Amino acid sequence: MIAVIYARFSPRPNAAECESIERQVSNCRAYCEAFKYTVDSAHFDEALSGKDTNRPGLNTALDRVCELPEGVLVVAEISRLTRSIRDQFDIADRLQKHGVQLASLKERVDTSTPHGRLYFTLMGALNQLEREQVSERTAAALAFKRAKRERTSRYAPLGWKTNDNRIASNEVERRLVRQVCKDRQAGITARIIAIQLSESGTRTRSGKRFVARDVYKMCEIVKRDKPEWLND
Repeated sequence: MIAVIYARFSPRPNAAECESIERQVSNCRAYCEAFKYTVDSAHFDEALSGKDTNRPGLNTALDRVCELPEGVLVVAEISRLTRSIRDQFDIADRLQKHGVQLASLKERVDTSTPHGRLYFTLMGALNQLEREQVSERTAAALAFKRAKRERTSRYAPLGWKTNDNRIASNEVERRLVRQVCKDRQAGITARIIAIQLSESGTRTRSGKRFVARDVYKMCEIVKRDKPEWLND
């Protein structure tokens, strides 16, 4: 069989738990050598999440392996391929339509067998469950920090200022925030507001000119937190 290798690296807080792209590719090559697979090419995505398939390396790997006779897509583990069960089904269907197999080293999956296809599906469901649980824990942790008025990002939002890592109202900026919210309620577009802010010399926390996205985010934070000073 002719193999196409795919690897993905997504940094984690504990670097020791992250298997580098080089290590993944090396292990996949050793696997192919053991099973007498001819390696056609290797593709990878660096610092990209597996929550969707919008990854250039993955798409190139899939396109290539589907062109090959007796092709097999080789990955270090299923989560490197995708963490979405829906995307996993889509990938599996595409590979099957082109007569392509999938091999995963960690889970010892070989989709050329019925048991391998079943295990592939079950692992996809577990990977998605893990991702959703991490998302829930992150959201809960951020909500807890916001309730304690602690900073949850590098820059405090406009209207607030940092004080020993805690959030305190900024008298000058909160007047600006109130005006932005009033302008949005009056029907002025976020783009126009962003232009007006930038032309007046107002900058974002990071020192950049305002764009519509910044205005939307400002209004979302106010809507979420409902600060007591909003209607002062």
